[in-house]
Amino acid sequence: MRAGPSRLKKDACHKDRVKALREAGYFVLDAASYGMPCDVLVRRPTWDQGIWKMMEFKDPDKPPSARGLTPREKELDEIGGLFVVLSDGGALLAADS
Repeated sequence: MRAGPSRLKKDACHKDRVKALREAGYFVLDAASYGMPCDVLVRRPTWDQGIWKMMEFKDPDKPPSARGLTPREKELDEIGGLFVVLSDGGALLAADS
């Protein structure tokens, strides 16, 4: 049985990173709620239609061994470039890159 959106686990930092991106003017789609293999899709309203950046939030307080990518995240990174973000500032830098 596949987990429904309300049963998906999010990192403790998820809410703060989404808030920082939204306050900076980005549109943020909470992809994790839809079962996608990344936490969020991010775009600025001024970007061309269809351009999104994929981000995966990791908790910097956890040891590196606990911050690894899942097989689905690795696959997404290989085909589309997944930004792995460890801080609110890192999320903004990744979005601006």
